[in-house]
Amino acid sequence: MMGGKMSRNKGAVAEREVFNIIRDTTGIDIMRNLDQYQGTDSDAHILGFCIEVKRVEQLSLKTWWDQVLQVARESREVPVLIYRQSRQPWRVMLPWASTSYMLHDDTALAEWMLDFEYTQTILLDPMFTMLLSESQAGADMMQ
Repeated sequence: MMGGKMSRNKGAVAEREVFNIIRDTTGIDIMRNLDQYQGTDSDAHILGFCIEVKRVEQLSLKTWWDQVLQVARESREVPVLIYRQSRQPWRVMLPWASTSYMLHDDTALAEWMLDFEYTQTILLDPMFTMLLSESQAGADMMQ
């Protein structure tokens, strides 16, 4: 099992990898949230999304979903879990109704829509990055 500092380093490398993919694909620059190590926040917040990144071999999707959901509720954002195992692509778990929310930010997600049972999993690139680009374009139009 990986120790504390090694595990944090692996997590930081994973976050940088994900955020670089997003930046290179969409032009959106995401800053790592250094408060996350206090156990009170997620890895990043952007465009109304609360993002948690996991790079591990043993999946604990329900546990991680509960973790990002708790922070997302406090910040009133859409929870997003991005994860990857070795030799697998980055995957993104989010509420199934959030794709509509991302493109049409006119209503908040109902509490039941945030339940683990109502999530969907898509690829980080090109699917999630495309949704982020559309969300950014919508935000730019509102300004």
